[in-house]
Amino acid sequence: MADEQQIMGTFNFTPSWWTFVLIGLLAIIFGSIAWAFTFIVMGSLALLFGAAILIFSVGMIIQALKGDGGSTLMTAVLLIFGVIGIIIGIMGLLNFWTLMLAVGYFIAIWAFMLGISNIMLAFSGHDATWYKVLLIIAGIIAFLLGMYAAMAPLITEYAVVQVLGIFAVAYGIVIIITGIMMRSKIPE
Repeated sequence: MADEQQIMGTFNFTPSWWTFVLIGLLAIIFGSIAWAFTFIVMGSLALLFGAAILIFSVGMIIQALKGDGGSTLMTAVLLIFGVIGIIIGIMGLLNFWTLMLAVGYFIAIWAFMLGISNIMLAFSGHDATWYKVLLIIAGIIAFLLGMYAAMAPLITEYAVVQVLGIFAVAYGIVIIITGIMMRSKIPE
């Protein structure tokens, strides 16, 4: 009993009501921007993606140059991949439509992997079969999403940003209501 109270004591934390309201307002602002200015958000994501490629590629080159000198093959691979990554990052930043296409294709690849893994899980194990049917259905849906995303990557990315915007607004509203309800319950 004492251990249970000690463990629960470490989780005994209630944030201030206004932090919920603040987070909710920020979520609503972000969601509204994502929904109203979808192409700008898509371009921003593409630019962030290009910057991340550059940063990680420079990191690879630093790793190659600052390694322990154990494997010249690994050093060469890191240098080559780092240089290729820098070229891709610069090309992407100069033409962010290319990066926007890449993000759409990454969504397609993720959906394919999700679909295949769900279908594989459905045919593994020896448990009850009722949930396996649902895994197959989910896998087919994800696989179809992957096919659609591969055929229309920009439309897919547009839809993802739109859904993200709607989610952020809905989440923000619920979190603001949570904060207001918490304020009304706190004794003054």
